[in-house]
This record gives sequence, C-alpha cells and structure tokens, in this order.
Amino acid sequence: MTSQYDDPAVAAMLAEYSSLREESLNSIGHRLTIISFTFGALSVVIAGLLTRRISDYIAGSLALVFIPQMVKATLLIWLGEYNRSQRAGRWIARLEVKINERVGFEAVGWEKRGSNGASQSGDQGHMSYPYRATILLLLGTAYSASALGIYFILSELFVQKASDCLIVIIGIALTAVTLVVEILFLRFFMRQWRVARKGD
Repeated sequence: MTSQYDDPAVAAMLAEYSSLREESLNSIGHRLTIISFTFGALSVVIAGLLTRRISDYIAGSLALVFIPQMVKATLLIWLGEYNRSQRAGRWIARLEVKINERVGFEAVGWEKRGSNGASQSGDQGHMSYPYRATILLLLGTAYSASALGIYFILSELFVQKASDCLIVIIGIALTAVTLVVEILFLRFFMRQWRVARKGD
C-alpha cells in the first residue's frame, strides 16, 4: 500500500514549491543588486556634477533629465522583480494549502501565514516599510537632482546676464514641466505597485 508520503501528486507539488521558493529568493536578490548598482551609479554621476568642469547648462541638463530617468528605469525594473516575487509567493501560498490538504496536516505554511498578515504565532505579514523606504530614497534622489538641474540652468542664465524676466519664465517653465512629469510617473508607479501587491 502506498503511503501519503509516496504520493506522486505531493511530490510534484513539493518540486514546484521548491522551484517557486527559489524564484522568489532570486527575485529578492535581483532587487538588492538593482538598488545597489543604481545607488553606486547615482553617487558617481552626482559627484561628477558637483565637481564638474562642464558648463552649468550641461550639468543642469544631466541633473534634470538623466538622473530622474535613470531612477525611473530602476524603479520599473525593481517593480518587475517585486511583481515576480509576489506572483511566486501567491502561488506558493495556494500550493501550501493543497499540500496540507493532501497529506492531512500542516506540513508547510510559511507563505500562507505571511500572506494572511500576523498569525497566531506572531509572524509578520507583508513588510511594506523596506519597499517604501527604497522607493522614497530613489524618488528623493530624482527630485533633488531635478531641483539641482533647474538651479544650475538658472545660475548659468544669471551669469550670462539674461534678463530677470527670462530667468523667471524659464524657471517656472522647467519647474512646471518637471512637476507634471514626476506626478504622472508617480501615479503610474503607485498604481502598478498596488496591482503587484494585490495580484491581478
């Protein structure tokens, strides 16, 4: 007679469970690599801008365009990896229920407990604060670079003795365009993040 531990369905589910756990862990590692690389690259670029031998126009343009776009690309790649780990986690939670039903006791349950929030044993659910801190730090860098870029461009205009009226108009225009672009991106990103957290 075949025992429940020799059940081929349980063996198949455990193999899938193991594979998805590995995918989830790899996704977490990829997110850390992406963030580490980006912070390193941003540090080099920002240090280069602050100790530059180029005109304020060029430095301002790089700070206003390149750094925020680099941050946006990083956040979208990070979000893709976050979504991948969330999808794997949700499927693992379903597998845990199926495996436990098949064997007749709670053999696995890490992801199920985590997806349900705090459990009776005191486990924590989804920890959103590290993700929010990462997003805020990256967006803060982008916003600071944008402000720095506008400052560099207006400083160069001032040095070139442009009229006060022109400096004000350009400053307002750059600030308005920057705010619109950043607000649109933030709305898009937060909408996609909510979808990734809750599932399709």
